[in-house]
Amino acid sequence: MDSIIYDLWLSLKVGTNTSYCRDLLEEYETAENVYNQTFEENNVLSDKDLTDAENEYKKCIDEKVCLLAYTDELYPQNLKDSENPPLVLYCKGNINLLKRPLITVAGSKKCSQEGKINVKRFVSSLYNSGIVPVTPFSIGIEAEVARSVDECIAVIPCGIDKTYPAKHYSLKNKLISGGGLVISAQPMSTPALGYNIVSRNHLVATLSDCSFVVEAGENSGTAIIFNKCLEYSKRCFVIPGSINSPFYAGNNSYLKKGATAVTQLEDIINFYTVMYPEIINNNIETVCNDIVWTEDDEHYSNSENAVMKALSGNRLSYDELVEKSKLSAPEAASAITTLEMMSVIENIGGIFAVK
Repeated sequence: MDSIIYDLWLSLKVGTNTSYCRDLLEEYETAENVYNQTFEENNVLSDKDLTDAENEYKKCIDEKVCLLAYTDELYPQNLKDSENPPLVLYCKGNINLLKRPLITVAGSKKCSQEGKINVKRFVSSLYNSGIVPVTPFSIGIEAEVARSVDECIAVIPCGIDKTYPAKHYSLKNKLISGGGLVISAQPMSTPALGYNIVSRNHLVATLSDCSFVVEAGENSGTAIIFNKCLEYSKRCFVIPGSINSPFYAGNNSYLKKGATAVTQLEDIINFYTVMYPEIINNNIETVCNDIVWTEDDEHYSNSENAVMKALSGNRLSYDELVEKSKLSAPEAASAITTLEMMSVIENIGGIFAVK
């Protein structure tokens, strides 16, 4: 019998109390040895029926899911060192990504265009330097992470045979086929319940060497990731934002509580270079430092596209915006007014920026 059956048996029996599993494995070395022990009748481990574990294993085979047990060599050390490491990780895709330096990249579901630009700017550059991004795979900022690079790790809060959010079904399959990896700590067919989402956020915070919050509102779930970084004394990098912008309320709050401000790629690269001096390429220039609309969006007029291109990656005064867009003052004023009414750009103290 495949030894992973015993790991599944132990995981399914004990459930979320994974610290208990770890204690058992430290004492008995393998899940099979735990299975062969005699437990008191009221202990869940006194039930030696392997039917559920065998059925779970068959589902994984059918879905081409790779199972990583806590005792496997490839099981991430960062997770082993955490308080409640999953006994079994369900993986689909390129599991070799787990050997690489990892960084969790997170942010709010409701994000600005500037936030999306910063994801592409930083994530692409971090990946090119040798760091694999890990995403909680929610909508907004975290979906943009998965779209920015092919080799990315997405952690989902449901069974790996399901997709959450459901709208990410195509993105999930594209990620797997493109060389990325999807991970879940939940048994097959488990729905994305609230406490599983919290558990997922704990997992992504502990899986990586540090976290990077691109853009987070006041009540963003990224607070769970930030607090877990504090608990494990891990670095959390945060992009500071305007005190007048609701998109950065969470970021600025984390900075006050001990997060590290990041304004350029080197702020993060230097940290990883110390940890992985033979792996990290620190000569990478920031990708898309002046990201612009490379193609006109059919939803905008020519003058509106010109304004968007001028503002992409920039914060400009009215005069600077007119000059950079190469529009006449009346054309620029009309386009700016329309874009403000569409809530695509914002004017804060006379400075214009993409929302």
